[in-house]
Amino acid sequence: MCRNDRGAYQGRNCAWGEGVAADHLDKRRSLSSRRWVVFCLCAALFICSQFYRVSNAIIAPQLQRDLDLSPESLGLLTALFFYTFAVVQLPLGPCLDRIGARRSMAALTIVGSVGAWIFASAKGLEGAALGRVLLGAGMAANLMGSMKLFTTWFSPREFATLSGLIIALGTIGNMAAATPLALLVETVGWRWSFAIIGVLTALLAIVFYAFVREGPYGTVQDRKEDTFSIFEMARTLLGRRDYWIISLSTFLRYGIFVAIQGLWVGPYLMEVVGLSAVQAGNLLLILNVGLIIGSPL
Repeated sequence: MCRNDRGAYQGRNCAWGEGVAADHLDKRRSLSSRRWVVFCLCAALFICSQFYRVSNAIIAPQLQRDLDLSPESLGLLTALFFYTFAVVQLPLGPCLDRIGARRSMAALTIVGSVGAWIFASAKGLEGAALGRVLLGAGMAANLMGSMKLFTTWFSPREFATLSGLIIALGTIGNMAAATPLALLVETVGWRWSFAIIGVLTALLAIVFYAFVREGPYGTVQDRKEDTFSIFEMARTLLGRRDYWIISLSTFLRYGIFVAIQGLWVGPYLMEVVGLSAVQAGNLLLILNVGLIIGSPL
């Protein structure tokens, strides 16, 4: 029971209003918890992407020995992930708009897990190359798809914070590809390591698909009037000066960094300096800690 402005009891109407308010509050709390589940699962997929792209650094000597690779072949094998990753970005945007981030990310992550298994069972350069190509394709949607989901689950004023946060959390994948991977490889070998990680990747994709929806209302918005062809979008993007400034600076900075961290620093530390795989992993771990600390500066 409650009173109105004149002191009269409202009875049933007041109780109904309180019930509506309580129900609205419960829905807001549920939505808040659900959207952070979405964020955590998106971050987990992006961590996988970061792990796979730099994982060859620790296992490079084993790859050269077991697959009979020259340094040039090893470099090509590692680069195939990035080449495929880049090519898939072109059709990815329309897929995210028309199919939805949930289905695109889950399906491609399954492709990536298959790539991990093929890579683990490879007998030569061809099989390993196929595995890396599938890994590059499989991880291609995990950042852009996450950004797409953030636009539907979170407010615009939270987008910049979430974008920075998921990039920072992605560094966990780089760190996992250092000492933790070295310890796992010492225990079960690089083949079983990637087979196990491939299984975990597939399980993560299934969990992601089961718990994530496109938005609070669970559907892909139909926006046919905003649909453009890949060529129209590419022409618009390539015609902007800002795009070239950002892309060229990223090409120079990130390209050099990932070439060192993602491959060549591992063989250098192990073959030239004489460190063990775990010791090299420790230094790679410190490198990524420095990246986390230095990025905001």
